[in-house]
Amino acid sequence: YEADRCLTLTHRYPQLRPFQKKWALFATAVELLRTLDFLNYYQRQEIMFRTNASKEPLAPDLAWRRMKLITREINSTILPKAKELIENDDNSEKTHEEICTLLLQSMYEESNENSKPHPPMW
Repeated sequence: YEADRCLTLTHRYPQLRPFQKKWALFATAVELLRTLDFLNYYQRQEIMFRTNASKEPLAPDLAWRRMKLITREINSTILPKAKELIENDDNSEKTHEEICTLLLQSMYEESNENSKPHPPMW
């Protein structure tokens, strides 16, 4: 998802053919993973597996389909809730980090039906 977001900021990406977009997305995702210093080598490779069971490398067209699926999921589940929180007058003075924490907490409460604070790695 982040690789696609980075690519849409370039002026040539929209003019690429579909197969070129898929390869550009794949290459950008691989490059982004290389910059994540908190992941070790195996974790970086694991993210690009087709499945954890097979450990086959992820194909560019499958990466494209996953990105499209994730984009739809974000647009239908996260963005409406985030927009609601942002537009709430009580949250007008809150920072980005505070809004994100509120969003995580509301999604945690919705999924678990309890009002305890969400776990740090949730």
